[in-house]
Amino acid sequence: MITLVRLLVVILIISAISNIEQIENQTPSHESDIVNPEPMDLEEAKIVPDSKEPSLEFIKLPKYRSLDSNSIYSDVLSHSKQKPYGDKHGRYTNVHETAHGIHSELRNEHQSLFDYPINAFYCLDGKAVILPEPKIKLRHVSKYIPEILRSYRHKTYLIEQLKYWDDQPTYLLDEWSCYLLGSECAVDDHSNNMPLEKTDAISGSLEFSIYSIALAISIKEHDANYWENTPQFKEFVKYNLVRSEKVFNTGCDIPAFQYKEQDRLREALLNHPDAEPIRTFLKTEFDGIFVD
Repeated sequence: MITLVRLLVVILIISAISNIEQIENQTPSHESDIVNPEPMDLEEAKIVPDSKEPSLEFIKLPKYRSLDSNSIYSDVLSHSKQKPYGDKHGRYTNVHETAHGIHSELRNEHQSLFDYPINAFYCLDGKAVILPEPKIKLRHVSKYIPEILRSYRHKTYLIEQLKYWDDQPTYLLDEWSCYLLGSECAVDDHSNNMPLEKTDAISGSLEFSIYSIALAISIKEHDANYWENTPQFKEFVKYNLVRSEKVFNTGCDIPAFQYKEQDRLREALLNHPDAEPIRTFLKTEFDGIFVD
């Protein structure tokens, strides 16, 4: 009887060891498989502010797909729940348009958690920022943009889009973030020795920096309560300005991205008398980014 018991114990031990080995030797699922995590509660999604942006609160996003390269292109596409836009018009355009989809996803997912309108912006590395809408109109912004600082996108985004976005002035930050991500993708692709076509890939990062400063001036003038009590807005604008200045200055030295209109716009921002209110605001509120 004792021998039988010992035999059963030995059999059970061998079976357990075999199961452990099978588990350890299982092939992991393919990295490119799309995953569908459950929407996260906003409180659960909060992460500790980055030490480089000590006052800026982010939420974290899951990855929905994993791509092979460690690039800005892969980062943005992997954090989109929707199918990415596609490369028909270039990788940086794919990043720009896919980022719009991410922003829309975040608005739709988190709006029900607030009793006021919000907008959301993807910031790379699985991080995004949520901002409340100020109590101004998009139409208020143009008067703070001097003619000399209006480039070719002004008509599209600050005139023609009013019928869609007048009640959501942070739409400008949405476009700024998407142009910025596209610019970062283009410069990153150049750094990774990818073939590039000559294209206007970085001017949007400067142009929308100007328009977003005009938005900030408009908010300070027309919604003082928001300006004084929403530090997240100012921190996010500063965060994007730092990124925009870096990618624009880097991109200007890349032959494929050189473009006369962006040179004109930068020169006007730095030196034209009519741009003085924008320069002054940048120096007073945002450490002179772009102009010092």
